[in-house]
Amino acid sequence: MTVYDESKFFQSLLILYKNGNYKECLIEINNLHYDSLSARLMNIKGMCYFALSELDKAEVSIRSAIEADSAYAQAYSNLGIVRNKRGDLHGAIKCFNKAISINKNDSDCYFNLGSVYKKLGNFKDAISAFKIARKINPENPFILINLGNTLKEISRFEESIELYKEAIYLDSRSDIAYFNLGLIHSTIGNISDAIENFEKALRINSSNTEAYRNLSLVKRFSKNDPIIKEMLSLEKEKNLNDENKSQLYFALAKAFEDLGDYDRSFEYYQNGNSIKSKIYKYSPLQDNDLFKEVKKLDFILNNKNIDSENQNFFKPLFIVGMPRSGTSLIEQIICSHSLVYGAGELEHIDKLYRKIFHKNQSPSEDDLLSLRNGYFDKVSGLISKEKFISDKMPHNFRYLGIIKKSFPEAKIIHVLRDSNAVCWSNYKHYFTNRGLAYSFDLKHIVNYYNSYQELMHFWKNKFGESILEIDYELLTENPENEIRKIINYLELDWEESCLQPHKNKRHVITASNQQVKKSIYSGSSNYWKRFAPYLEEYFRDLSS
Repeated sequence: MTVYDESKFFQSLLILYKNGNYKECLIEINNLHYDSLSARLMNIKGMCYFALSELDKAEVSIRSAIEADSAYAQAYSNLGIVRNKRGDLHGAIKCFNKAISINKNDSDCYFNLGSVYKKLGNFKDAISAFKIARKINPENPFILINLGNTLKEISRFEESIELYKEAIYLDSRSDIAYFNLGLIHSTIGNISDAIENFEKALRINSSNTEAYRNLSLVKRFSKNDPIIKEMLSLEKEKNLNDENKSQLYFALAKAFEDLGDYDRSFEYYQNGNSIKSKIYKYSPLQDNDLFKEVKKLDFILNNKNIDSENQNFFKPLFIVGMPRSGTSLIEQIICSHSLVYGAGELEHIDKLYRKIFHKNQSPSEDDLLSLRNGYFDKVSGLISKEKFISDKMPHNFRYLGIIKKSFPEAKIIHVLRDSNAVCWSNYKHYFTNRGLAYSFDLKHIVNYYNSYQELMHFWKNKFGESILEIDYELLTENPENEIRKIINYLELDWEESCLQPHKNKRHVITASNQQVKKSIYSGSSNYWKRFAPYLEEYFRDLSS
């Protein structure tokens, strides 16, 4: 009679799991003829299901492990990993905290906790969790990289740079550390350092498609550039997933654009966007319905207003328009003034709208107050002496009705730019935000742009000159005249620094971070004309 040795059996399963043989591992477990399995067998069974993306089965198995052993820290941690994957971030946090309460020395659990906090935008708690993980496991370069990434989110760039360098000291073959070092140098305008570190990352890992794409954004390619040859060689690889292919196609598109080969460039832009479109599965109906919803909501809220006496010591300034219309430049100009804090692209209005107003059939003044207080709770800690805080989330144009009622003291600047230039710039940029999924298809871009124009006409007719419109082309042709118009609208005293936004030491973390480091220049709205022959059939339907 053979005696069942669970410990030996578990070790054999662990080998299968670590080698990626998840199906074989499950077969071995399921072949056991026992009414109930031990906690650790149920736990490893759950993680095999997780690795195979069978999340329901993964959660059931891991919960069974916890039922068998309520003090099983690793099972709680793994359940947190599953819930994080499912998008249940708060549920994941509860699991990680439970695991930590049992085992306070699990650096991986603190690391995962920090990652979830970072996803939620809770950078303070994310930093705290990463620091504890680092204290427990100081030799892990990946912890340093993620701590650096989090600090970068709150503009603590010098600290991030030191962490990336420390990660490289621990692992000189870390292409991820070099890549992130390149990203941060790109953000702060150190272009030569950015190029050097992207190229170092690629020398370590020539399949790092994200490094190729980001390198392409800061480098001007010339004929016979070896990087182009590397990318064309990588293109032939059969094991690239869709995301990596898309990154590579955008990099090649930029390279051939630099070479003046617009046929190949456009083809690669099409290929890259086609993949993104397939991944995101965008439908114009979702945005068309939202545009109708905000108009209807504005009508319902017509006679409701916030008490104007409920004022903060500063005023919000919303800079809106289409992405790639020049909102970053406008903010860089304005926050060059000593009384304006540039907060960049904040997602607060959209998140608060979806929490309070989306599908709300009878919104009240209390709802408006809730949005107002919720917004100020998020931004009040950012500034000290400034009179304005600027929020340049372009898509806030959708919510101007609610914004005007919730913030009667707010200033709103709408940035206009040539429609062809805007739509082409959206198409040629690699966006990762699901809210920009319309940008992966030229027909969808044109549909979205026309809906945006229609909605802005609606707001303009209602709110008139209380919304300042700035034409990007006029701004680049006659900067001082347009900038003085902006400063007068904000009722601020003139400061000469507003004429030199490129000297502003503030760093921009958007797709426009390179443009705002340059002196204001005209002509960029004509770049789309290089691709005009490929765009005519789409852009002829653009509204003016």
